[in-house]
Amino acid sequence: MRPTDMQNFYFPPGGPPSAMAAQQPIYQLEGPRYVPNNRSQQAIRLALHERLTRKPAMARQTTTAPWQRMASSQRGVPAAALPFDQEDLLWGEWAGDSLLAIDKLAHECIRSASRMIFFKQTVRACELTKMGHELMRIVPALSLFATRDRCDLVFSPQLEMMFDAFVSVGLSELNFGNPQMWLVQGSLQFASMANGMGDMVRSRGGSASAGRAMQRHDEQHSVKWCKAKAYFAKIARRHPTCDIKRYELELPPSDVVDREALFRHTHEASGIFVRSAKQMYGDAIVGDARLIDRGDGDGHQAHVVLVFDGPSAQELMQMDQALVEIWREQTGNGYVRDVNAMPRFQYRATGHLYRCCETSADQLGKAAIYLARPSAIVEVRAVNGPAGLVIGETSHETKARGSPGRSRG
Repeated sequence: MRPTDMQNFYFPPGGPPSAMAAQQPIYQLEGPRYVPNNRSQQAIRLALHERLTRKPAMARQTTTAPWQRMASSQRGVPAAALPFDQEDLLWGEWAGDSLLAIDKLAHECIRSASRMIFFKQTVRACELTKMGHELMRIVPALSLFATRDRCDLVFSPQLEMMFDAFVSVGLSELNFGNPQMWLVQGSLQFASMANGMGDMVRSRGGSASAGRAMQRHDEQHSVKWCKAKAYFAKIARRHPTCDIKRYELELPPSDVVDREALFRHTHEASGIFVRSAKQMYGDAIVGDARLIDRGDGDGHQAHVVLVFDGPSAQELMQMDQALVEIWREQTGNGYVRDVNAMPRFQYRATGHLYRCCETSADQLGKAAIYLARPSAIVEVRAVNGPAGLVIGETSHETKARGSPGRSRG
């Protein structure tokens, strides 16, 4: 970049990122911190953070090679998925707030009356507008998500418009992968491209077809949320002392690379698992739900919620091991994660930091939020496949009777 370009570009307070910042992972850079307007939005934000912990919008390879994990299972070692660490949690927070901030900025672009949305040209320089400052905070995330393989990911219409516009105007060709350069390279060229992106979102978002698409999206996810909330609220009323188990199931590594086929395999296998658990424990299972999502590496996983009423504490402990064995016998060497073992989760599970102060109704309410609300921002879906969220597949008869069950195993 030429020195004259640097003089014609207005930087946010603090200037461009330092060379030291270039060595930091992207989630450790100063980024957007989405501020919700109410308690409901805060719940969605936290659920999205937990859902994006390690996945699904940025799946990464695990530190243990598949052949090592396969060998462990063959030796009889319990097939447990790798635990989350602090970096996974930080990634989820950064990714969640970034997506919410991009979504919010897209709404502001659509409502804008000016075509100079992010930069305004003055005699001496290109100056950032208020929305331009917001854009600068989300550029690394926008570059990352817009250029990812999104074949099985469906984002909100506003996010999709931002991603498509980012690529269409050529911003995806700039080197935003280097944190030291994402503000400085191109300067005037970047300002022109950014305004072009904003104007494209403004014009597309204001069209009648886009308005219908956004309305359809909101209605579909509202129905999904109402169904999940009503289902778990009914369980909470009829079984106030129930126990909620949360598992994440992954199939063993395979040579299948087709995302839609992987989605279908995970969907089918997790359904067999839930029905096998119901067959084993009968009326002791009073509620069930499962969500197909991105898992470790490039695969998929099923987040399974099983609600029990009747078994004693000792029986529940025995069930944990029995359910792991069901999945292992079914898949050969599939992976199981007991998500309740994660201490800091509130929505993806109920960690021990929160379990002592939350009722079963609280836990079921947060399970409903986790399963249904973040999907309005991003969800995993197969083009011609079944729905990723399945609620009450095996427990509808128990639900109708409303009587506590006893363990059969």
